[in-house]
Amino acid sequence: MPVRRRSEPVTLKFVEERVETPRAYLLVMETGEEVWMPKSQIQVDWDRGTVTLPRWLAEEKQLLGGSEPPEESPPPKHRLQ
Repeated sequence: MPVRRRSEPVTLKFVEERVETPRAYLLVMETGEEVWMPKSQIQVDWDRGTVTLPRWLAEEKQLLGGSEPPEESPPPKHRLQ
C-alpha cells in the first residue's frame, strides 16, 4: 500500500455551493453534508463540480470515506453569482 502524504491533494465531488464569503465557500458534498472550505486551501472546478484540497484538510473535515469522483461528473446544480 502506498504511503500517503498529508499534503497530497485529493479531489472530491460536490453538488452545490450554498454560500460564498471573501475567505470561504460553503459547499454541499455528494453525501449531503455542508462543509466550509477555505478559498486559500482549495481549487474548485465549477464545470465538473469538484474541489481539490490537501489530504490533511479532507481528513480534518472527515470527507475521506470512499472513492474519487467519476471521470464524467455532471456540473453542480447551483453556482452563486
